[in-house]
Amino acid sequence: MSSTGYLPSVAECLHGAEAQTPDARRIALVQDIHIKATAYNWLNKLTFWVAVALALTVLVWPSYVAIKAGRAENAKAKAEAEGKDAPSTHWSQRSATTAAIQTTVAALAALSFAFYAHYKGNQVVAENLMREIIFAAPLDEDRVAEILSAIADMDKGFGFTTVEALGGK
Repeated sequence: MSSTGYLPSVAECLHGAEAQTPDARRIALVQDIHIKATAYNWLNKLTFWVAVALALTVLVWPSYVAIKAGRAENAKAKAEAEGKDAPSTHWSQRSATTAAIQTTVAALAALSFAFYAHYKGNQVVAENLMREIIFAAPLDEDRVAEILSAIADMDKGFGFTTVEALGGK
């Protein structure tokens, strides 16, 4: 169990489960954020393991290609020794294919790490918001508005960086 699954039960214990209590708003906010945090939790786990698998593929790929090329050369030499025609591909064609595949896998690994970082960051924000709602002194209206704004930002989903984030205005 993660904080994502644990915090709603804490909120319920500390602030009551009935809608008539003054802290029902806290419970509603925590449950709303819990839904998002649970999704982020699953998405960041999925993207993390996909990124790790792709990163390992990037590391292993050159060795795999070298072994495969060695086997192909051995098969070609064996076929020539037996007087048979061996299929041949030009080294530049094999090299270009290998480079294209490795570049694609590396790009997918980087993209997976970017998605992982995005979803992990959102999960941390959601869990911290739940903690604040549960353990904070009475929430004033201004802070509730800020929390609702943060929830709205979470609902926007994944977004690419803007020009402003890159230093522009």
